[in-house]
Parts: sequence; structure tokens; C-alpha cells
Amino acid sequence: MNKRTMYFQAFILSFFAQGIGCICLAETSKLQNHNPCQKAFGKEDISPQHQIEQSRNIKDDLVRSAAAIIENRFIAKGRIIHIKPVLKDIQKFTLQIEEVGQHKDYPNFGSNYLGKHVDVFSEIGIPSSFQVGTEVSMVLRVSGDEHGQALFLVEIIENG
Repeated sequence: MNKRTMYFQAFILSFFAQGIGCICLAETSKLQNHNPCQKAFGKEDISPQHQIEQSRNIKDDLVRSAAAIIENRFIAKGRIIHIKPVLKDIQKFTLQIEEVGQHKDYPNFGSNYLGKHVDVFSEIGIPSSFQVGTEVSMVLRVSGDEHGQALFLVEIIENG
């Protein structure tokens, strides 16, 4: 994607964001002014230079928000606190992480979860031997970005 296309997309996005922002800022009890942007921004029209600066800021924000976590794995040892039974799709259980360790040569993001109760999602299923109170050791991966993260079960090392 070239720069012109990216700037054009950012400009269009900023145009819609301004419209939504102006609508949201307008109070329903004071709709005498038919241009809510005039009240919100203190002027009737926004200069093209201001629009270009806003589109650049939005483009930079979009690029920054797309930074995902790198491939990672860590070993978590802990106790199962809760299991949410689901017949299909992604399953979920809560684990109290008591120890974390390195898994092969993957980056280890587990230290952030040490001593906490965390929700773990499983696309590979939850074994029937998983019971509340059971001590387990497993390989987990962190998925997400700086706005939100989730833990996923990769492999069961020791169960009970």
C-alpha cells in the first residue's frame, strides 16, 4: 500500500470520526444550533491543514495499535480454580499460577501472571481429568496486543 492510499484512507476515517464525535458531543436538549461542530470546536469550519494533521495523527495511532505480541510460550504450574463447561468452540478455565518457567527458546511473558488468578482459553479442549483444585503444569501462550491479552493452552505437561 503506497503512502497516498494510506493518507487518503486516514483522511476518510478522520472525516467520519469527526462527524461521529460532533454528533456525540451535541446535547439533545440544546439542538438549537444546527452545527454541533461549531460549538464543539469553537469555529464553523475546520481548515484543510487541520484535517490533514488529524489524518496523520489517526494514521499514526492505527499503525501503533496494530502491534501484536511476538510468538511466545511459558510453562505455568498452578491450581485449577474454576472450569466453565462448554460443549463446543473455545473452552475456558481459571488457573491460579504459582510458578512460571521458560519453555524451550521462546520469550517468556509469564512473570506478569505469577500469583494471579487468570482465565485460560483452550482451543484443544479441556481434559476430563481437569477438576477444581487439581494441580497442573502446562504450556501457555499470551495472545493479544497492548490493549488486551488472553492466555491460551498450548500443551499439558503434568495433570494431577
